[in-house]
Amino acid sequence: MFLYVGIMVAFLGVSMVKFKTKKDRRVTLVLCLLVLLVLMAFKGATVGNDTPSYIRIYNNFKLENVWYNPEHRFEIGYQILCKLVIIFFDHHQFVFIFSAIICCFCLYKGLKSNSENIGFSLFLFVALRIFYFYLSGIRQAVAMSIIFMSYNQIKNKQYFKFVILVLIASTFHFFALTFLIAIPLSFMKFNVKNVCVIL
Repeated sequence: MFLYVGIMVAFLGVSMVKFKTKKDRRVTLVLCLLVLLVLMAFKGATVGNDTPSYIRIYNNFKLENVWYNPEHRFEIGYQILCKLVIIFFDHHQFVFIFSAIICCFCLYKGLKSNSENIGFSLFLFVALRIFYFYLSGIRQAVAMSIIFMSYNQIKNKQYFKFVILVLIASTFHFFALTFLIAIPLSFMKFNVKNVCVIL
């Protein structure tokens, strides 16, 4: 609990800093995300509601010789990640490590391009318990992070790249496909009438 509060206070402190250069801002963002990455990557087996079930499923994957088993409720992207870890490292902790790296890389790309105040964005990420969810729902966290990064593509009207990223995200959690609705929404002007239509 104290660690959680400490991180929020630190991010609030970062939110008050006026960065002199873009490099200073990028380095600070990397250091802040590194803290979150370490916590996600090296969490214990009891951290997060779903973590024990992820470990159990990982151990079941070790007994199978296929890359994808449709009988499991987990999507193909997550199953392939587990199989790669089994081949090269053979311990469930590495699934946490690699999923944390993917998440933090995507968060870096998204925040670097879209956040005017990285410290406050990260404060909200922790304070609104999104980070806590990242510690539990590994597949959802990876999918959400990829979706967050894909916002850059839709903002720059790179629709093909956007669709590819959404499809990749959906290999970790199927409901990522619902974000494809962002394409028609991106053509709508932001006004009261369109907000009512969207709602």
